[in-house]
Amino acid sequence: MSRRELKTCDILHLTCHGTFAGGTETAAAHLNPSEVVNATGLSFGTGDEALLNMADIWGMRLRNCTLATVVACSGAAVDVLSRSDESLSIGTALLVAGARNVVCTLWPVHELSAAAIMSKCYEKLCAAAVDGDVDVSNISAFLGEAQSWFRDLTDSEYFDVLDRFDPDDKLTGLDNKDILAWAPFVVIGPPPWYSQ
Repeated sequence: MSRRELKTCDILHLTCHGTFAGGTETAAAHLNPSEVVNATGLSFGTGDEALLNMADIWGMRLRNCTLATVVACSGAAVDVLSRSDESLSIGTALLVAGARNVVCTLWPVHELSAAAIMSKCYEKLCAAAVDGDVDVSNISAFLGEAQSWFRDLTDSEYFDVLDRFDPDDKLTGLDNKDILAWAPFVVIGPPPWYSQ
């Protein structure tokens, strides 16, 4: 997708790798904000050229985007030890770029739970559309319902989900009851009752 196409999208969904420069393992307290901005971003392949850092995201000009979803490790993680006085994350970078609402994750997420939860969330979002017009103001409620749905699946329903999203049985070790599987998703943006 080109930058020109990005400027016109209403809903943007990115599934990729996320890199986060903050955290205790990188001694974030010693990083200045520009180092965090340049080293935090989205990776779509291998090598530095595949990194879309926070400064790149800020320049995307997503003026028509009502919802941006980033299924990537730590998309909402904020560097609390940084010397910056702002909350710097991939999610907040998308807000600065113009996205009205952002769905992202606080920690690494399993691809199966991400696919199942976001599919159910989008299903609810589309079901609420009026005359084809999608209203994302209730995205946090739809996301919460999707997370609860995934967490509360019975064993037989869970195996049906596994069959749908992993027909070759490549993925193992995922427990839908585990908080790490269903809870990393958050919505950032204005509350539903806020309007501009």
